[in-house]
Amino acid sequence: MTGDEKRLAVVIGLIVVTIMLSVMVVSTVQYGFAKGYLLAVLHAYLLFQIFNVFDMVVIDWGTLLLINPSNPPIAGTEDASGWRDYRFHALASLKGALLGIPFAASAAGVAWVIATFIATR
Repeated sequence: MTGDEKRLAVVIGLIVVTIMLSVMVVSTVQYGFAKGYLLAVLHAYLLFQIFNVFDMVVIDWGTLLLINPSNPPIAGTEDASGWRDYRFHALASLKGALLGIPFAASAAGVAWVIATFIATR
């Protein structure tokens, strides 16, 4: 990737993570903490998994179906072995599932702070 493409990837990544975290926090605040923090973390984790599975099935695998390996979107990668590699994206999704645990715990923590602030008002 060129320098501009790398910067754009970082900006888009930050936007996606911000949206995902915001949805998790708002939903967890609305879910509440009456049943405990661990269930709130589980709630946030399940939301993260919805994003994760959508990314794997719709974005990754869906894109692989549309890519012509002899005319790929990235010039110079015509002979790359990774085109149509569904296993690679499935393994990346499993890694994402593990990454989701601390991400969900953080989202639930932020939600708890917000819920506590709202409750004291």
